[in-house]
Formats: sequence, C-alpha cells, structure tokens
Amino acid sequence: MNQFAEQTSAFVIAILGSLTLSAWFLCPDVSVHPVSNVAIPQTINPNHAPVGSLIRLPGIGPARVRAIINFRQTQQQRRPGLHAFREASDLARIKGIGPKTVQGLGPWLDLGTGCCLPAPKGAARNNSDF
Repeated sequence: MNQFAEQTSAFVIAILGSLTLSAWFLCPDVSVHPVSNVAIPQTINPNHAPVGSLIRLPGIGPARVRAIINFRQTQQQRRPGLHAFREASDLARIKGIGPKTVQGLGPWLDLGTGCCLPAPKGAARNNSDF
C-alpha cells in the first residue's frame, strides 16, 4: 500500500472514531441493546397483510405482491364481507403462483380461524358464492 493510501485510511479511521466518541458524549443515556422484546409475526394473513409483510413470503416478489393485493381488493369489491383467501390453495388463483409455491407458503400463512369478515349492513352474505 502506498503512503497516500495509508494516510487516507488512518484519517478515515480517526474521523470515524472521533464521531463515535462525540456521539457517545452528546448522548450518554442512549445505549444499544439487542432487540429481543419486539414481536414480529411469524405468520402472515394475505387477506390483510400490507406490502411489507407480503414481500417477506418466500417466492413472492414485488409483482406477485401487487397481484395479491389487486386480487384481494377485487374480491372484496365483488363479495363484500368475504376474505379473498380462505385456504392456502386460494393463492394459486394469482398468476405466477403455482401449487409448489403454495406448498412452500403454507407454514408462513395464517388465514385465521374464521373465513369471513363481518358483512356490511344490508349486504347479503352467501359463503358458497366464493
């Protein structure tokens, strides 16, 4: 390594060290602890999950996330009060999600104990219509 590179490296290390010490003196009460008490859901309900949760599913990328959200919004408009996805295999109705992907998603999904949302006032509810 040439002398200029060594001096640059030493300068960068000195600056970073100074910044770290400055931050510690300015904020002595702030400490860094491992995050162990934050609850991160282990399973995801595709009927309600936001984009950030859906993208965590294995084999599901941005295009499939958009397709899942579009599908569930369309289903909610067509059948108010019913979930778009009642079982894992319902995800196979999304273009690009086949049986193998559905099988891999199974452990990551939480479709809840009930299949239906409360029906809006005045809406007829027909569970067999899905």
